[in-house]
Amino acid sequence: MVVSTIAPQLLVESLSREKMVLMPFAEYETLLTRLESDTLVDPRLTAQLEWADGQWCAFCPELDLATAGDAEDEAVLDLAELAVEYAEDYLDDFTFYANSPDRSGHLSRILAIARRTTDVRDSRAVRRVRELFVVQHGDLA
Repeated sequence: MVVSTIAPQLLVESLSREKMVLMPFAEYETLLTRLESDTLVDPRLTAQLEWADGQWCAFCPELDLATAGDAEDEAVLDLAELAVEYAEDYLDDFTFYANSPDRSGHLSRILAIARRTTDVRDSRAVRRVRELFVVQHGDLA
């Protein structure tokens, strides 16, 4: 990640492509403050799995994402793909998500995902995002 102090912008470098987010200077300062406080956040994500209604339900509490699949591995991979799509949306509409009380805390994990990819079509990179997930079995409630 490279942050420019001349023209406030965030450049997220991933293995598949680069994405630049331009923002007003006040938001840039807020971002720097958040990044400093979030740097100690563990980038790992949880995939809570539960068998229900004939399929594996997967929930990521850190990002409030959920999906389902016929097999455990399929459900977790779908969750990784959903996380990549969410990271892309987050960076595309950064101002909205960064200022949302329910979503602003996701930034450090979004950056961890984006360092791997923001292209859900890149299956190798999505598998690298999948490696961020720690699988837990049990009740999703």
